[in-house]
Amino acid sequence: MARLRWMIWLQAVFLVVQAFQIAAIALGFSALSDIVSLASIPLFFWLMAQFVTVLHGFSSVWKTFWSIIMFLLAFGFLLSLVVTTFGLVPAIP
Repeated sequence: MARLRWMIWLQAVFLVVQAFQIAAIALGFSALSDIVSLASIPLFFWLMAQFVTVLHGFSSVWKTFWSIIMFLLAFGFLLSLVVTTFGLVPAIP
């Protein structure tokens, strides 16, 4: 039940961010919506680090945050190796 509660809070925060983006677009402030969109990326990673830290009982939010970032970099590198192994490289004109 605790996991569900944390997921609801996480989604509620992003619902507010997305509502602000929609309101900015509707009012014609597309540049403001772009800025909010770019600002929501680090917010997502920070909230995800908080969520994982609390959910799994880790001791440090910063260690969790950097672990997530390092995992994403390693996964991107591994994925690029797998895709290249299958011969799916971009065509050079």
